[in-house]
Amino acid sequence: MLKIAVNLAVIFVVIFLIVIFFFGNKNNTGSTGTPSKTTAGKNASKDLVPIVVLDSIVRSADAGESFEKYFKVATSSKIGNADVLSIVFHPLIRDRVFVTTYQDGIFLNEKRVNSWTKIDFPPKKIYSFILDNSSPDNRIFASGVVEENGRIFRTDDGGNKWRVVYAEPGLNSLVSALAQYPKNPKLIIAGTSMGTIVKSFDRGDTWKNVGQKIDGRISNFDFDSTKQFTYMLSYQSKIYFSTDEGSTWKNWEDEKAKEVAALNSQANALAGKQDSAGADALRKQAAALQKRNNENRQPGGVINIVTDPTKSGIIYAGTTNGLYRSKDYGKYWNKLNIIESAEKFPIKSVAISPKNSNEIVFVSGRSFYKSINNGDTWAVVPVNNSINAVFVAYDPFDPKIIFIGLSRI
Repeated sequence: MLKIAVNLAVIFVVIFLIVIFFFGNKNNTGSTGTPSKTTAGKNASKDLVPIVVLDSIVRSADAGESFEKYFKVATSSKIGNADVLSIVFHPLIRDRVFVTTYQDGIFLNEKRVNSWTKIDFPPKKIYSFILDNSSPDNRIFASGVVEENGRIFRTDDGGNKWRVVYAEPGLNSLVSALAQYPKNPKLIIAGTSMGTIVKSFDRGDTWKNVGQKIDGRISNFDFDSTKQFTYMLSYQSKIYFSTDEGSTWKNWEDEKAKEVAALNSQANALAGKQDSAGADALRKQAAALQKRNNENRQPGGVINIVTDPTKSGIIYAGTTNGLYRSKDYGKYWNKLNIIESAEKFPIKSVAISPKNSNEIVFVSGRSFYKSINNGDTWAVVPVNNSINAVFVAYDPFDPKIIFIGLSRI
């Protein structure tokens, strides 16, 4: 009996071990019979495999004759098309290019190798980005949103550590534009989506309000090549200018109206002195000026502004209905005769060759347009068949190299 009991016990233990082994493996096995732990490990490794993103930037090395895809980005998650916000060139080092995207981060490209390194930045969304011209390898400014609060961040070590140097007081207001004064790098100016303008005199350590009830979202700043003129755009609303480094702002339409009113006031004064001839002459002058103001007024629906990098007083405006140019610091404007079909799409970006003011490029829809004769005729090159071109920039070291950023936004 004892021998039988022992044999039964041994048989029971063997069966028990077989059952444990079988069900343990079954619980750790996928549908193909491969242990799930191994499968999970493969999936984890697969998630970390770099995802190649190609359709976010195209680059031309032949002055816009043709373009090739040029945005091979290694990321730890699949982001699809990165929506490009801006393309920024290092001011001193050739072939060192930064690209910012709306929601996928900041990327760096060096030595013309199509491999982009991601720079860590705390917020997910980016709205503006500048390199400090006096210390471009270390100091960078970028604006973003954290918990619905718009902030300006600064790094002093090339992007390893960031700290907040400015924050909006409330929610749902973002810092939509940043710029550094070319002739005074200590001055940083910023604009918000609520029309607030602030300026720093110490590279972002402290800030001062310099806005005068600007209407609408401030979308970009630009600077005249030689004169002390600063331009600021309130998106699809008005173009403002400043002659005192952004401390005060004016709009040319208001200033021109004051000129007409002054002439009419002088005419009335002469009429009161019985000088009818003098009064009539001034009234005719006021009427002629008013006519010119109406015919060459600032365009509506302005999306972006850019100044000529070499000629003073020339500024371009890309709009929802065409391309405009001013030759007198934004006072009077004329519409350029571009390809009519291009006017049906917003002209989101314009650039002027850093070596030749007669060479103008812009992007509209999914095409690239270039003129080498000051806007008289245009060459057209398709850029992408799926998403729109939203940003165009010349390489300042080699104007034959042109970058175009693409975006679904």
